[in-house]
Amino acid sequence: MSEMNDIKTIRAMAEQGFSQGQLRLGLMYFAGQGGVPKDEAKAAEWFYKAAMQGEARAQFYMGLLHSGGQGVALDNTKAAEWFNKAANQGDADAQYELALLYTKGQGVPEDGDKAFELINKAAANGSEAAKKLLTKMKE
Repeated sequence: MSEMNDIKTIRAMAEQGFSQGQLRLGLMYFAGQGGVPKDEAKAAEWFYKAAMQGEARAQFYMGLLHSGGQGVALDNTKAAEWFNKAANQGDADAQYELALLYTKGQGVPEDGDKAFELINKAAANGSEAAKKLLTKMKE
């Protein structure tokens, strides 16, 4: 399948309301790949549509965008809310990022116990960053 047909298929899926198509199109805009320009605001629009359908990975990206102010307003409270939704579905990256917010008290109350619990969950779910952090903490 050519790149042009691929983007047409993905865009059609996204516009028809399929969350996986919305997520893929959001990722393409986020990275500026697959024949679309890098556009974090458009990425946020597509991630939001997928996230509202319960797509954990899109919820993670909504958290990431809000925590960095990319394509949306910088808002650690919203970032924590999105990370929490994805984390509750077992998304290891969201668990790790939410743990960092608890560590710093950004968007959530500072809570070292909650952060440690989330880092352990993230590591158990395959987050390499969480595994490295746990190793450092044991040293």
